Amino acid sequence: MKFGIDERINDSYIVKSYGIGYIEILSPISLVLRDGEDEYLQEKRKQIIHHSVILTRDKVREWTPRTFDELKEGYFEIFLDIDPEVILLGTGNNLFFPPPSLFKKLFDHRIGVEFMNTAAACRTYNILVNENRRVAAALLI
Repeated sequence: MKFGIDERINDSYIVKSYGIGYIEILSPISLVLRDGEDEYLQEKRKQIIHHSVILTRDKVREWTPRTFDELKEGYFEIFLDIDPEVILLGTGNNLFFPPPSLFKKLFDHRIGVEFMNTAAACRTYNILVNENRRVAAALLI
């Protein structure tokens, strides 16, 4: 599914499309632009990712769990260092609700967690990044 995004958003990682088994992201322009040359810039920005990731405005991190059933409390501790306002947990093709006990430390630090399927998490992430919100998307691919 290709998203209607403003590709002029150039200071953040954004999700261009999502499909079963992958997401396509665009890197910040500053990471791909060399010496003022902008030929093929949009192509250079594209990355296709085939594994679960944590996506923030300025970084893409590989994330260990591959499926919803693999989620454990320890996989969410990285978000204490990232310190987002909200985490968008993309649970794959379908929406699942993990037990609240997985997020106790996050809730104690006043970090919100929203659950949605991965496609919805990608769309919501793009909107919140465009609004300059401190958002992290934890996407099961």
